[in-house]
Amino acid sequence: MLAAIHGDAAIVQALLAVGARVNVQSRTGLTPAMLAAINNRAAVLRVLLDRGADVNARTRAGWTALTYAAWRGHAEIVRVLLARGADPNVTDREGWTILQYASWRATDPIASDDLPGAPADGVTRPASSGPAHAEVVALLKQARVRR
Repeated sequence: MLAAIHGDAAIVQALLAVGARVNVQSRTGLTPAMLAAINNRAAVLRVLLDRGADVNARTRAGWTALTYAAWRGHAEIVRVLLARGADPNVTDREGWTILQYASWRATDPIASDDLPGAPADGVTRPASSGPAHAEVVALLKQARVRR
C-alpha cells in the first residue's frame, strides 16, 4: 500500500509480479487503488486497474476510489476511474453521492443548486475547494447523464 501512496508505478508492478494482492484492504477498507486516488497517483492507479483492481471497491463508510478522487478534486484520476467503469451514482453509508461531495467542495455556487440534499449556498466550504472541484463536478454530471 505504501508504494501506491508514494506513486512509484514500477515498484507497484514489481510487487504485483511477486504476488502482492491488488485488492488488499486495510481495516477500514482502503485499497491500493483508493490510496492512489487519494494521493493523485494516476500512473499507479492505471497499473492497479490493469492488474484487476476493483474500481468500485468500498470502504466501511461506503467510499470508493472515485469518491476520494472527487473529494480531493483530482480530475485526472476521476477521468481514469470513470473510463474504467467506476460507478458515479454510488452513495456512501450516509446517503451522499459522489457528485454531492464534489459539489460541496466546488467554489462554484451553481454546482450544488440542482442537487437534492446538497448543502445550500452560503455553507462554508473547505479551504481546499477550488476550480479542480468544479471540473470534477462537470465530469461527474456528464458521467451520470451517460448512464
